[in-house]
Amino acid sequence: NLLEDMIEKKKEVIGSNLSVRNLEEVQGDERDIIIFSIGYGPNEEGKFIHNFGPLNREGGEKRLNVAITRAREKVIVVTSILPSQLNISNAKHLGSKFLKLYLEYAWACQERNDNEIERLNNEIVKLGGFNLQESKKKYSINLPLEKAVYDELVKLGYEVEFQRGSISR
Repeated sequence: NLLEDMIEKKKEVIGSNLSVRNLEEVQGDERDIIIFSIGYGPNEEGKFIHNFGPLNREGGEKRLNVAITRAREKVIVVTSILPSQLNISNAKHLGSKFLKLYLEYAWACQERNDNEIERLNNEIVKLGGFNLQESKKKYSINLPLEKAVYDELVKLGYEVEFQRGSISR
């Protein structure tokens, strides 16, 4: 695999803890940070084919759960599609429904829309999914400098909104 070969060559720069996995290979593989990449889009005719591989099958939501709950600190979502592009009204199984809800949740996190975050989390749980808010720190600060600056500004009486535009849940 070309990507894995390139990573192997750059280990001294990026560290030896970087791992590239597909949906089927992440079971039990926990990391500090997970970059969750979703690369789908319309075909040559402009039609969006909703073929999400294993997510479309029965139990697909469990695979998604495994992928997004392997991060100890945060999940970074990189996607070529917007949640609004997913038409899941005819979906037979929960995997693609949960994918759309998760993308909406990630978008709400980026926008710091607490009401929407709570609504989406409740909808996922109601469908039998995982509770994304459980044991997660709200708007976590991952860098010591961020924490120090945040603490000082709060001490001075400022209301601080850190990592604006960053998904850090």
